[in-house]
Amino acid sequence: MSDYSLEKIASAQRGVIACVGINILLIILAKIATNSDIILLAAIALAVVAIIFIAKLTSALRYSTAVIVLSCIATCIPLISLIVLLVLNGKATAILKEHGVKVGLFGADLKG
Repeated sequence: MSDYSLEKIASAQRGVIACVGINILLIILAKIATNSDIILLAAIALAVVAIIFIAKLTSALRYSTAVIVLSCIATCIPLISLIVLLVLNGKATAILKEHGVKVGLFGADLKG
């Protein structure tokens, strides 16, 4: 029996994957956009959403409170947030695959 809730990990992982995609898009847009205020607001909104999904995922992965807090704080730092999201996604993917769950580009498929 596993200590992990695979459903919670899969759900939070999908949110993290969405945050990774949006984060990459914002990095690209920041390089080409003329109105940086909109990009800044979008980045702040993304940071808030990413913090929520990181807290959910790190909790589902049964990390310590200190790691959860540090991961959430790191999410507020540009580019570091992308690294945190990718590392946590990799850990979630490894655990899901270890338990026989099929994981694709957009996250886990618990039905199959």
